[in-house]
This record gives sequence, C-alpha cells and structure tokens, in this order.
Amino acid sequence: SATGEKFPLPMQSGVTIFGEDGMDSVILDAEQTGSVFTSIDKSDCHLWNLTITGGEAPSGGGVYLMNTFATIDSCKIVGNKATCQPHRYLPGHDNSIRGGGGIYHGMDYWSESYLVLKKSRIENNHSASTGGGIFCPSYYLTIGGSQTDGNYFGGNSSGQGFGADISGGSQYVNARYNTFAYDFNSENIVYSFGIGF
Repeated sequence: SATGEKFPLPMQSGVTIFGEDGMDSVILDAEQTGSVFTSIDKSDCHLWNLTITGGEAPSGGGVYLMNTFATIDSCKIVGNKATCQPHRYLPGHDNSIRGGGGIYHGMDYWSESYLVLKKSRIENNHSASTGGGIFCPSYYLTIGGSQTDGNYFGGNSSGQGFGADISGGSQYVNARYNTFAYDFNSENIVYSFGIGF
C-alpha cells in the first residue's frame, strides 16, 4: 500500500490488533490488493477500534476467517468487495458457496469456528455472490447480543442473496439491538435457515 503495509495482514492466536482512539483512529486500506485481514486455524483473535477498507478478494474482502475463534469489536468495515461469482453447481469443481464483501466467516466440516461481532459498523461493502456485509456459513456466531453490543449494517449489496447472509446453526442475531438499514437486493437483511430478521 501507499503507507507500506502488505496485505492481507495475518491474524495470530491470542493477539489483539487495535487502535487507541476509536474506530477512525487507525485506517487499514488494502487498496484492492487482497483481504485486509485473514485468519485460518487460529483462536482468541481480536480486532478492536479499526477501520478496515479497500479489501478485495474472492471471499472476505475486509476480513476472511476460517476455522477461527475471533471477536470484532468497535470496528468500521467499509468499502470492501468479494469477487467470487454467484454459486452454480459444477460437477468436478469446488462447489462451496463463497461471499462476504465485508466479512467471511467459515469452517471446514470437522473444524470449529466462532465469531462475536459487536459495536461495529458494516457499511457499503459488496459481494458478487451473496452476503454483501457478512457471509457466515459456519455454525457459531453472535451479532449484537446485548443493548450495548449492537451493530449497524447499511448500504451493503450483493449479486444474489442478502446484505448479511447467515446460514448454519447456533447463530444469535438480536434484531432488537442491531440496526439494519439501506442494504440492497434484499427485503430481509439477515438470513438464517430461511428466516429473515
């Protein structure tokens, strides 16, 4: 990047990456060179008080998490893209569904993965496939579990599906404490086993 970072930035187990003075104090811009952050097979990873922008990758333009236990707290995830095309079954190919312009949170079949998302803004991200703001095909996710932990989703878009697309089991999405506004290509914003919130 223009300021010398090389993207994607790898997240490490037991490490918190943070800015000191609010989510606008540290801006990490990948300038469309890849995801801003990636984490594979890690635990106890934390992102706090950051702006995460300019990421572009097949999945998880802003943050790509796979088989990872992570917390994203008080971050702005804005202006990222997932470029993987809408899912079509092709014999002999990798047919996993991809997406998540802002965040992709997934796991292998026999692995574990958990994401807590709180007090963050997920805005103006895009996915060519699904989940413009966040795509979570894994099983464990908490979004805004209390009044003080609410998130804001707005202006996210996708080629198909939802601004926030969540599938699997054991998700806790509290519609009362999160704001879902102006997400495009969606009557409902969050999808979980066919239920829109």
